[in-house]
Amino acid sequence: MNLTYEDIQQAAQQLPVKQRTQLAHLLLKGLESTKDEDVEALWIEEVRLRYDAFRRRELEAVDDDSAMAQLRSLVK
Repeated sequence: MNLTYEDIQQAAQQLPVKQRTQLAHLLLKGLESTKDEDVEALWIEEVRLRYDAFRRRELEAVDDDSAMAQLRSLVK
């Protein structure tokens, strides 16, 4: 079975929040051995993707208090 990046991304977005968080941690852990400059380039690309999604109104801005409240509720 050959999954594309888009297939994987779409499937991951359908996961419950806790499983998406676990997947994110797993993926980030895999980057630990990556060179710092590679990680920085990847984060810059991620910021660009998120900003583009925001401009297309696929993502909404959340103020810092709301973001922290959401994070706290995930940790509980």
